[in-house]
Amino acid sequence: MGPFLDAFLFLIFIPLLLAIMTQLCSKKSSLGNRIMKMPPWIPVPFMSFVLFVVVASQIREVYSDLGTLIDVIPVYILFLLIIPWVSKSLGKLFKLDIASRRAITFSMGTRNSLVVLPLASILPEPLSTQVAVVIILQTVTELFGEVLYIKLVPKWF
Repeated sequence: MGPFLDAFLFLIFIPLLLAIMTQLCSKKSSLGNRIMKMPPWIPVPFMSFVLFVVVASQIREVYSDLGTLIDVIPVYILFLLIIPWVSKSLGKLFKLDIASRRAITFSMGTRNSLVVLPLASILPEPLSTQVAVVIILQTVTELFGEVLYIKLVPKWF
């Protein structure tokens, strides 16, 4: 339990707390206010870099554990295929507008699995490596799914 709490505290909770404090402080500072008004696409290159580094750090394990990956890829693809119908049904049920229905689809299609990646590091080997590889594959699959959603969801809704 100790390693789990350490990983959660130092790799998830404290960074989240720092992000919240940064946003709160930015509202009281002119520099922070200007930073918060920057174009919303600014984080995209940074997130892309982080994703590239994370995937690159696990690429050797991906190749060494292709058997596990082949088993989980269909589950991820099935999930991405089901989500538009689920979100469309939820949108009808709650009488949401088109933009909200689209937002639900994109939100449900991406589960931010990289958030739990630090927790995988505390598992014993070889489970730690296998879980990390599965999490990264999930992220990459969702990324491709989101690209398809960009083209297909506007036609669907």
